[in-house]
Amino acid sequence: MLELKNIYAGYRKDHWILEGIDLHIAEGETLGIIGKNGSGKSTLAKAILNMAPYRSGQIAFEDTDISRLAAPEITMAGIGFFMQGGQVFPNLTTMDNLVFAGRDRQKHALKQRLGQIKEYIGFLRQQDKLSLKASYLSGGEKHQLALAMVLMQKPRFIILDEPSAGLSISNVKMLYQTLSIICRAESLTLMLIEQNLPMVFDFAERIIRLRDHKAETVDTTKEKEIMMNEFIMN
Repeated sequence: MLELKNIYAGYRKDHWILEGIDLHIAEGETLGIIGKNGSGKSTLAKAILNMAPYRSGQIAFEDTDISRLAAPEITMAGIGFFMQGGQVFPNLTTMDNLVFAGRDRQKHALKQRLGQIKEYIGFLRQQDKLSLKASYLSGGEKHQLALAMVLMQKPRFIILDEPSAGLSISNVKMLYQTLSIICRAESLTLMLIEQNLPMVFDFAERIIRLRDHKAETVDTTKEKEIMMNEFIMN
């Protein structure tokens, strides 16, 4: 579904964060991306969305070259992006956030999509929550709202950049339960960038580790055990 060939990306012309990344993500797959801080996890997401200041290589989505498209065009092509921290508009109500996210849809399609998303995300069925400014939502609700905003465009592929960051254990579990329901219902493909190793190992079907500017597959139980021990020690 998504193919990266020889991707270089960074923030200065003379310094690449990622060097020669080749990566294929199959339709319906959940791919986990892990690595230490500064290893290039978020840079990889930004490279795919053409948001990295410097990038070279080729990126194809559903066999179409998207390398030269701007980020909004990539979103319209079917790739959604959950930004780190669960980004919402705090001064808008919950409903206004959702309507803004789905602003490119016709009125009937917008209403229909809102109905579908409410089935996935329970707190959106509460009228008092819909009329509340997003700044007054709990941390877990803000993350769920941010996910709902991504879903408003009905993407086929979603990049999630550390969705568990800043959440309590119970809210992390709730968010991932919601993701699981949505993936099954909408046959989504996911690229999951996570620092929470227990969660990503449990949720993702395949794991890629970024290290020394490169991507390497983590595919053995032994490697996972070593990395989990490192996670616990740190």
